[in-house]
Amino acid sequence: GFIQKNDGQTSIFVDKNLHKVREYAEIGEFSEGFARVKDAKGKISYINDRGELVLRATAFDDAGDFSEGKAWVKKNGKWGYIDVNFNWLVKPEYDAARDFSGGLAAVCKNGKWGYINTQGSEVTDFIFDDASSLYAGKAYVKYFVTLVSAFLVLTMASRIQNAEFNEEDAYYHVLTAQWEDAY
Repeated sequence: GFIQKNDGQTSIFVDKNLHKVREYAEIGEFSEGFARVKDAKGKISYINDRGELVLRATAFDDAGDFSEGKAWVKKNGKWGYIDVNFNWLVKPEYDAARDFSGGLAAVCKNGKWGYINTQGSEVTDFIFDDASSLYAGKAYVKYFVTLVSAFLVLTMASRIQNAEFNEEDAYYHVLTAQWEDAY
């Protein structure tokens, strides 16, 4: 576990007997056996459930929790994904990234969002203004429409089933899609 020091700037990882193992500027929640930690210089790495550093502290500029055995990481201003062995699954090439869920992850490229599968293959076009991780097999995406009467043309063909198009306001729409056979 970990405790917060009274200075509000230091988190201390402790063992089951509450003996100090190591100090960090910040310790995240454990997910799939690892927790994100931030050092005093703001660099992110990971520790295991024994508090052992499993990556050097200069590894990433930012990082997420593990989800489905993968975590998004930011290095040199770009986002990619690593596995639980800290090998690159997807090299940092995206502008932003979300957690994997249902075998897919939302990623942003050139200001537009799309989805990749666990092999890093792009499974949708990058046409959305925003996109969420999948939840219960559904993804919530925002698509900017310049005309209220415009039709949304799905270029994802067989990758989206049971699509519903709901008006949110005069210019934005949310597409709720059931994802099947996308990976």
